[in-house]
Amino acid sequence: TGSSPFIPEGIVYDGEGVITSDEVLAMKELPEEIAIYGDGAIGLEIGSFFASAGIQTTLISRHDGKLKNAHPLIQNTLLKQIEKLGITHLTNHPVQKAKTTQRGVHVTFEEGSSKYFDKLLVATGRKPNTDVIQTDAIAIARGIDTDERFETTLQNHYAIGDCNGKLQLAHAARAQALYVTQRITGKNPKTINLDHVVKFIHTLPMSYATVGENRAMLEAKKIDFKESVVPLSHFVASSCHEAGEGMMIVYADNVGFILGSEVLAPDAEELIAPVAMALAGEMDKTLARRTIMAHPTFSEALERAYFRL
Repeated sequence: TGSSPFIPEGIVYDGEGVITSDEVLAMKELPEEIAIYGDGAIGLEIGSFFASAGIQTTLISRHDGKLKNAHPLIQNTLLKQIEKLGITHLTNHPVQKAKTTQRGVHVTFEEGSSKYFDKLLVATGRKPNTDVIQTDAIAIARGIDTDERFETTLQNHYAIGDCNGKLQLAHAARAQALYVTQRITGKNPKTINLDHVVKFIHTLPMSYATVGENRAMLEAKKIDFKESVVPLSHFVASSCHEAGEGMMIVYADNVGFILGSEVLAPDAEELIAPVAMALAGEMDKTLARRTIMAHPTFSEALERAYFRL
């Protein structure tokens, strides 16, 4: 059943002036100006694309605009990247109401001020589509309620992908589909650990990726850990790709087993893949250090990060 854009109360969605990611992806031509409400993955990705294309872009954040749960160094660097792209960033500006008028989209903020924009992209998240469920035998929570095998409360009925509210990513849905297919066909697949699925935000020029545990998660769980931070500026590749402020961060427990990673770099979702494999293979730093990364590449930062643990 998938998911659909979430529209906060007070915002009048019309698909013309007030739009969602559905309309953005179907655009035939670029607007001259756009405001984006929401600083999550969709807002940051589309905002950086529009700004890079020379479009006057305003990013509206409900709070301080820092990427939730990311490492503080990455949070601050991403804010700098937004500024360098020429994006006007309105932080602590929750929208009270918005509606398309003859002058444009009239946006009123909770603190009382208002502005007009040519278009307003509402990027405040997506909600699981659960209205197709017509039986009380299938429980609904954040999405269609499932166990670790993606089986609903109705035996032999499964819910995978966005509709179960676990992880709204296409590659996570694909993995769930393969797992459930194997179960249905009588095989005994290993349970998927969704914490080991790469999550990323493809911004320009540097994107953010994370897998496994990060500092915020480890501190919340009160787990002792070691942290290795390696700036990409130490490597010659950074000077060719606007990555001087990027970084590779790897986490390990006190014994040395890899716990997770955060990366800020061009195509960070590609660079973090070896860490996802390390997590799947339950590797420790000793084994991880055996890998010799190519030179000159960003992956050298991962090699150095392992040695600094």
